[in-house]
Amino acid sequence: AISHKDGTEKIEEIKKALKSENYPLYAIHVHALKGMFANIGANKLAEAASLLETAAKQKDSAFLISQTDNFLADLQTLLSNISKAVQAGKEKNQKDFADFEALKDELQKLKEAIDAFNPAVIDEAANNLQQWTQSSEAGANIERILRNVLLGEYEEARAEIAKATLHPKPL
Repeated sequence: AISHKDGTEKIEEIKKALKSENYPLYAIHVHALKGMFANIGANKLAEAASLLETAAKQKDSAFLISQTDNFLADLQTLLSNISKAVQAGKEKNQKDFADFEALKDELQKLKEAIDAFNPAVIDEAANNLQQWTQSSEAGANIERILRNVLLGEYEEARAEIAKATLHPKPL
């Protein structure tokens, strides 16, 4: 999914691009968010991002100015809700997972899906790996891997997977 930090950075980047009338950059940022929203089922935001992306490509400054604040407010609400849900999950499920063989199996499945560029299996493996983000030992690595996958940075994800699977317990 989208992290609070990543989303906050995107908000600032979108504001800067609009203020400087850098519509191609605005379109790039909104396009990236559109994909993330679609991946997490935030269809209203994905649709709004699509409209903003089209407007930026057409340099429709009036539309962008009239719609960006509402879009960014909705994004901030989503980020806040995600943060609350993550925190609630951490508070409820503060436990480490001892079955690192299962983790390694899921990481291997993700690596193979990336190598074969199989989006369905990539999504399945990424969803299965979510449970390990709460682990104090492996959580940070898994979050980095999943963020790289979400952003389409597959080489970075593969490098993180390689590091994680070299150790008996991922660091």
